[in-house]
Amino acid sequence: MKANQADYLVKLMCGVLEVSSSDYYAWFDRELSARATEDADLTIRIRRIHAESDGRRARRAYRSNWPRWITSTSGASGWRV
Repeated sequence: MKANQADYLVKLMCGVLEVSSSDYYAWFDRELSARATEDADLTIRIRRIHAESDGRRARRAYRSNWPRWITSTSGASGWRV
């Protein structure tokens, strides 16, 4: 909705989505949960690993056993998957 605020009124978009505008603003002002923050951090780290490997290791790992690869990589880095 935020991306479309320049073109449409929030009240109109909320009506189309059957959400009250007060609920939208309450959600919008809310901080990210701990899980969402961890997920965002993990995504950044995975993308960094992929970029550093030039994508080759990730493709190879995906074809074979990527869950084991991502777990071993993350454990070596000290973060939990």
